[in-house]
Amino acid sequence: MSEQAQTFEPFANESAYIHLNERMVDRVLRRLGAMPTIRLLDLAAGTGLLTSIAYERAKDAGVRLLSTLLDLDLPALMQARKEVTCDSAAYIFGTADHLPLKQTYDAVIFANSLHLLDEDAKAKALKESWRVLRPGGLLAMNTTFYEGAYPEESKPFYSRWIRRAIVEILLDTKAAGQQIVARVEPSVKTRSHEKIRLTFVPDRIHFFDSKTEQVIK
Repeated sequence: MSEQAQTFEPFANESAYIHLNERMVDRVLRRLGAMPTIRLLDLAAGTGLLTSIAYERAKDAGVRLLSTLLDLDLPALMQARKEVTCDSAAYIFGTADHLPLKQTYDAVIFANSLHLLDEDAKAKALKESWRVLRPGGLLAMNTTFYEGAYPEESKPFYSRWIRRAIVEILLDTKAAGQQIVARVEPSVKTRSHEKIRLTFVPDRIHFFDSKTEQVIK
């Protein structure tokens, strides 16, 4: 495998990372609704985790999945051929900003990779994704990286930040006119403007000055 695949593999095998991608796949399939066959484009597919998850989920729902895995890491694609469980998959060596594709797809998943592209390539990749989506198709993306967090020297920080981000959710809420940021489990499901009940743990409450944003307690 290439150096990229070797360094990424330990993280890709972590249960929290797999669970994060399982949740995204579940949302995609749920939004697509009842379809006998789903044509999926798995961009920056790597060793094929997303396609494998989607295939198992679709099979359980009685849906046939036709997946196209695209990546610029040829050794990773070769590994995907060995690991992916989907029996109707195509493997393409290419880049997300210049898709060598003419057919359209019901869904495009661009997971865990958008942050690796520069601004121009990001815009082109999104335009290309839109081009190959059928009318009414679904584009799903996730990225937990942001500008300034990817330099080599910041790896210790963003590694911890990612681990924290995928095991909790921060909700912006209001109670009695006061803004409160609540830390909740990822399994908590809520909608914008929905009323929820919060339980306060006294020894875990933090107060901030509204002007300076400095910690008071």
